[in-house]
Amino acid sequence: MKYKIEFADSFYPKELKRMPSDIRDSIKDAIATKLASAPDTFGKPLRYALKGRRRLRVGDYRVIYFTRKTTVIILDIAHRSKVYR
Repeated sequence: MKYKIEFADSFYPKELKRMPSDIRDSIKDAIATKLASAPDTFGKPLRYALKGRRRLRVGDYRVIYFTRKTTVIILDIAHRSKVYR
């Protein structure tokens, strides 16, 4: 099943521009291949305050998202030291 990828209104795209290009390309590739095809298989569920959301690990960076029917909504993409704050 193919999932549609959307970004939440709260997502700040300037963060992606600040990342090194090789990391940015890895993240885009992971979103296109993993999240677009099987987000529940590749993502790990989060707990506590972030319950209901999932994360995808791409090196030291994390993609925080949730699914709604056939849509993946990306909430945040950031370094692992900052993404959960």
